[in-house]
Amino acid sequence: MSTTTGSDLGGAEVIEIDCVSAQKKGGRPVDDVLKHFDRGTYDKSKNCYATCKGCRRHWKRARLPEIRLHLAKECTAIAPEVSAFYKALLAKDAAASSSEVVTAKRACSGLGSQGSKRGGLL
Repeated sequence: MSTTTGSDLGGAEVIEIDCVSAQKKGGRPVDDVLKHFDRGTYDKSKNCYATCKGCRRHWKRARLPEIRLHLAKECTAIAPEVSAFYKALLAKDAAASSSEVVTAKRACSGLGSQGSKRGGLL
């Protein structure tokens, strides 16, 4: 940002604003896992390719669950702290999804008992 005073403007201070930095950045925020990958250009279906910065493994479509799993279990060229972080993240996601399955089974088991009261038809 710069300021100038011009005599042709009656001595008024003129402030120039950099429009690019003043604009809000739109869209979904980029996931932190992607900082460990070199990303390429997007194709027609809005997918991009990715290459692991550690071991240089390449994906045609960078799907977040797949590349998180790669960092957690497969890539040996990254820092152990990064691998441990993504292992803990995967374990947390697995625990959350298993509790959702149990809840869904309980909900479905309640429907089965109601169906038998109605003659077995749902």
